[in-house]
Amino acid sequence: MRTLQHLLTQRGHKLAADGAYGSVSVRAVKKFQSARKLVADGQVGPKTWPHLVYTLRQGHSGSHVRALQTALNKHSAGLAADGGFGSVTRSAVRAFQGANRLVVDSEAGPKTWTGLVG
Repeated sequence: MRTLQHLLTQRGHKLAADGAYGSVSVRAVKKFQSARKLVADGQVGPKTWPHLVYTLRQGHSGSHVRALQTALNKHSAGLAADGGFGSVTRSAVRAFQGANRLVVDSEAGPKTWTGLVG
């Protein structure tokens, strides 16, 4: 849930990343979906996720990187979710990609995100 909240914040829907999917999060998801001409049902499924994620690489920073770090931590990366894509986050992305039979390219693109949140 924190991953989603960080991504929504990066997309302009400022949320507290508290891990709770309450009415504030549902409203933000619906607004996001409406703005992208998606079905505004408040559910983040396979049609909404691709619009939320970013392709990230070393040097990026912000809430979207914090989302990536949070998602990697769900897979035991042990990262500080500081929002900076440095060498430690790069190593965690590479390790995740290798362990999950993804192309090890050090970038968190759509396939890496799908593996992380799918």
